[in-house]
Amino acid sequence: MENYILTRYLYSYMEVKQSLFLSILKKDFNQSLFWGYELYFSGFQEETFDYFIEMIDELYKKKPVTLKKMIQHEKNIWLKDNTLHLPFGNCISILCINEYNLTPFVKQFFGVNCKKEEQNSIQNKKDFEMTDELLKPLLTFDDHSILSYKVLKMKQTYSPEKRYIDLLKIYCPQNATDIISGKWLYFASVSPIWHQRITHHNGIINEEENSVTFEDDDSLEEFYNLWGYEPDEQSKQIQLNLGGKDGVEQSDLTAFCNEFQYRIPKTRRKKAATK
Repeated sequence: MENYILTRYLYSYMEVKQSLFLSILKKDFNQSLFWGYELYFSGFQEETFDYFIEMIDELYKKKPVTLKKMIQHEKNIWLKDNTLHLPFGNCISILCINEYNLTPFVKQFFGVNCKKEEQNSIQNKKDFEMTDELLKPLLTFDDHSILSYKVLKMKQTYSPEKRYIDLLKIYCPQNATDIISGKWLYFASVSPIWHQRITHHNGIINEEENSVTFEDDDSLEEFYNLWGYEPDEQSKQIQLNLGGKDGVEQSDLTAFCNEFQYRIPKTRRKKAATK
């Protein structure tokens, strides 16, 4: 679990990234914003801006140069003033508005040809605009008048899409017990936002033991009063959001294509079945 990361609200980083990808394919703007800003406010701003460019390379074969310039323009605005958070949402709007093509992606990653259905409702042209009002509920929650263990229930608006974990090769730990209990803070410490919180309260991150300790009891108590989300005391759904796929039936490539109104020709499916 060396590369396992938990985000600001203790989602699995890779599952958040996968859910962002799937939400953009669905053109679900609000959910795309939720997952995108979960990465953004966890401290992975530049990585996610770059991920948008990767998505254009893999999915957007019409006007790719233009779209990349638009994304880079928004990134440049943010680089000049990283207190401006709307440019990131504008990138998500750009991807949700423009038409993608799933065929090259499926061919590249799965070696299978698929074809777009003639009537593709998901691809209908829609307009999405990022606004301050949309941003407000996505800002990092820091109202410490609310007991910290209540935060996840309040702010985990969505659960990650887990049906395609196997198909998209998203890493899941075999045993999530360690993550849910004492190890959660170590895996969260990889996120810049948690790293900053820990070090601010004299926390010490031990890479060899996969643990976080504090210099004294006062620092420990102060930290957990502010940020002790107590995942082991949360509902089963919130615990599942930390990672894993227990009880979630996995879907195959055919189901994936069908969900987005693409289909794999029957002859190709028969050949795949005989292998």
